[in-house]
Amino acid sequence: MSPTQVASPKDSSWKSMSPSLQCGSGQLKFRAVGPGASQFAVEQGNAPPMPLSQVPSTCGYSMQRNSHALVMLVPYDGCNMVQEVM
Repeated sequence: MSPTQVASPKDSSWKSMSPSLQCGSGQLKFRAVGPGASQFAVEQGNAPPMPLSQVPSTCGYSMQRNSHALVMLVPYDGCNMVQEVM
């Protein structure tokens, strides 16, 4: 966001959850804290987003969550993972 842009309520909500992403050798770790942190969904290309509660266990995702926090471990070979080479 450039200095001249005004943050939207959506941007403010996202930032208030203090999201973090750590990339390890075999998986990534996503963490968010605050109201709405447990409401994330997985993007699936042309299909509608899938709530995390409905992700099949065969995808390998590991989640710890409550109404105010989410910690999710996702293997790079898990479902719906796309690697971008930079």
